[in-house]
Amino acid sequence: MSPRRWIPTMMKARQAAEDVAALQAAVAQRESDLAEQDVVNETARIESMEVAGTESAQAFLASTAARQAAAATHAASVHRATFARARHARTVNDLTAASRDRRSVEKLAERELAEERAKTLSNAQREMDDQTVTRHGRSSQRRFG
Repeated sequence: MSPRRWIPTMMKARQAAEDVAALQAAVAQRESDLAEQDVVNETARIESMEVAGTESAQAFLASTAARQAAAATHAASVHRATFARARHARTVNDLTAASRDRRSVEKLAERELAEERAKTLSNAQREMDDQTVTRHGRSSQRRFG
């Protein structure tokens, strides 16, 4: 199979892979932002909770249970944010690799095109040289013949 046939197909495939990687990176960025906002919200929620005084044992236990539940939710949101940041970093690395792969195929296509142009120019120059030699030979024969 000649380079003219498979290089454009490969370029389209690599571009599609890069587009998918870019979409995944954008989704991961959005999820990371949402997770970070959840952490901020949960932190504010915990800070806004009041510790019950010594009014009653039931009020104190209820307040303590609510703070523990809020702390568990906060810990879960911190874990989710950490996971989202790691996922975003992986998707950015995938996007970088996809971009590098696409660019390598583009460079191959550029090199093939440059070689084809050089070959065409070389052939054209050779034809002009042959015509010049032929004309020169004819004009020499007319002068001396």
